Amino acid sequence: MLPGFAKFVVVKKPARPAREGINPFTKEKQMFAATGRGPARARATLSPVDLAELPPEQRAWVEANEALWRRAHEIVRRHPELDASDVYHVLATLHDTPSQRVRRSLRHGRLRPRSR
Repeated sequence: MLPGFAKFVVVKKPARPAREGINPFTKEKQMFAATGRGPARARATLSPVDLAELPPEQRAWVEANEALWRRAHEIVRRHPELDASDVYHVLATLHDTPSQRVRRSLRHGRLRPRSR
């Protein structure tokens, strides 16, 4: 479960066996192998989490992050050259000291192109 986002459930589907069918081109009977969609597979489904289901500390975290995202999008509306995720990151780390910000940035170590 991702707090405040979704619950993930893995559904396992068994393999489909080989089957007899009619070839659509030659109209002759033919054995179709268990290939393509036939092999066993696992499929993840997700459903949204209701805020009422979350414990109070997780609910507070979700509400605070939603407020930061709303603020970031307001700023980007006024300054379209900015990226909302970059603005969110700055807003989320304003309470950190400069050394903590550098440490966090180095830990993430992700470079993104600045093209828009």
